[in-house]
Amino acid sequence: MISKRYPHEIGYEINTLEHLIGRKIVGIVQANNFGDITMMQAWIMQFLYENREKEVYQKDIEKHFCITRSTVTSILQLMEKKGYIRRVSVMKDARLKRILLTEKAIAIQKQNSFEIHQSFERTLREGLSDEELDVFFHCIEQMKKNLIESDYPNGDVSRKEMAARPIAEEL
Repeated sequence: MISKRYPHEIGYEINTLEHLIGRKIVGIVQANNFGDITMMQAWIMQFLYENREKEVYQKDIEKHFCITRSTVTSILQLMEKKGYIRRVSVMKDARLKRILLTEKAIAIQKQNSFEIHQSFERTLREGLSDEELDVFFHCIEQMKKNLIESDYPNGDVSRKEMAARPIAEEL
């Protein structure tokens, strides 16, 4: 129920914020001549770049971003077609494909993407105290938990665990 104190709908506000973030990222991508990279592709490229010393598989991307296998498959296929990633079979299990950035994607990541990410993050956090950020991240985690619990009320633990990645979790 919507209260008088907080008349806004959370879902609407998060959706609006997502669109603003998306437009900002598209503007950054275009201003820096990064090509036709989508917001999600940029985040996946950054995740792969930050974890380039580790073996990253599709399931790791699914878990990290809380998105379904079919969605990740589509994104990775497009990224592979555009020349941003390649999939390499691993010796221990030919069914597993390690996801690696191509030289093209690495060049994009090296082209000030860290500074751009830090600048963008600073913009989002501007005017927020550490205490407000703590409350924000706590609220986000609780909302994610609420959504996961409502999607998996009978305890499909493997799916719940996949989707319930804490913000600070590493591979």
